[in-house]
Amino acid sequence: MLLFNAIACFSVHSPIKLVVDYFGCTIGFSNFTVMVGASGTDEGGFNSGTVYVFNASENLYDPELSFQPLVQWSQQQKIRVKNQRPNDNFGQILNLYNDTLLITSIYDDTYGTKSGSVYVFSISEGLWSQQQQLSPAGGGGVLQFGAHITQYGAHAAISPFSSGQANVPGVVYMFSKSYSGTSIGQSLSVTHHDPCAPA
Repeated sequence: MLLFNAIACFSVHSPIKLVVDYFGCTIGFSNFTVMVGASGTDEGGFNSGTVYVFNASENLYDPELSFQPLVQWSQQQKIRVKNQRPNDNFGQILNLYNDTLLITSIYDDTYGTKSGSVYVFSISEGLWSQQQQLSPAGGGGVLQFGAHITQYGAHAAISPFSSGQANVPGVVYMFSKSYSGTSIGQSLSVTHHDPCAPA
């Protein structure tokens, strides 16, 4: 059984070092890459948000060693989006799966006040680049789209904080990659209707 060894840890830190940046509010980990959300950074305006990418300088685990060496981490990239605005809180939630990174801009106003959206990034030659901005078909009237994200294979499930409909207490939107793998489109939505809720 592999046990975590506190002595073998190496921490990563915010390059700006402001408490209100919320550096570490969410974390993604895959192979030798760590993504760290900092939803309170102000480069695109107050609380516009940033995601930092750190790469390991050496192998993380050697099964032949009883004591794992220290791993050095270095910042490789700082991710923001082109249309960021104040209080978008980009990077508050993220999900990393293989070569696809989903990042929520939880309070952006693209489809209404605090409607939220999810940005899709892919990696090429070691750098992550923005590919798409996801939202429910037609905007959906939702509030804080991207409050929860998961993905597996060619599919992603994304839910908002609120469906925006009184008789629909919850909704999950399913997205699937195209056959070429170059874009993600909404495939269906799953809702739970409350028969006791007012119409």
